[in-house]
Amino acid sequence: MEIRLAQEAEQDLIEIFDYILAEDPLAAEKVLDNIIEEIQHLGNHPYIGRSGRVPGTRELILTKTPFIIPYQVTKDMLVILRVYHMARKWPDQFD
Repeated sequence: MEIRLAQEAEQDLIEIFDYILAEDPLAAEKVLDNIIEEIQHLGNHPYIGRSGRVPGTRELILTKTPFIIPYQVTKDMLVILRVYHMARKWPDQFD
């Protein structure tokens, strides 16, 4: 299944990487690699995540990280909407 990252999700990944990079470059690479690996796994198993809090979405809790990925599944595409830290306030909807 094709995977697309929304612009907001791409920006989230950049911010996560930059934030961790300032403290520990190796950890930043490991976290980013883990997130990307989990996203690629979603392409093969798009319904592995739970039903989302926002209607029409699903959510994948990332192992080994404090992040959660809200996403949408269509007939032939998986769209990563955001990459959120679990401590962050959850939105009522995604733009």
